[in-house]
Amino acid sequence: MPVQQLDTRLAADVAGGANLDALPQSVTFTASTVVLGPLDTTAPCGSTVHASLAVSSYPWAAVPVSVDVPVAC
Repeated sequence: MPVQQLDTRLAADVAGGANLDALPQSVTFTASTVVLGPLDTTAPCGSTVHASLAVSSYPWAAVPVSVDVPVAC
């Protein structure tokens, strides 16, 4: 499998609110696990955090995946 250079963006926001953190990284992908991050942030009690990961590699555009996670108090 050829080596790929990937541009990634890991981000977290309060749903409908402030940007908590974002981490763009350029990583080399071979045929093994790639570790990204970490994002180290806090969110208000009772809020929902919207986290997303986008990966692109020329000439393909990023297609983000996301998850919404409630913050328990």
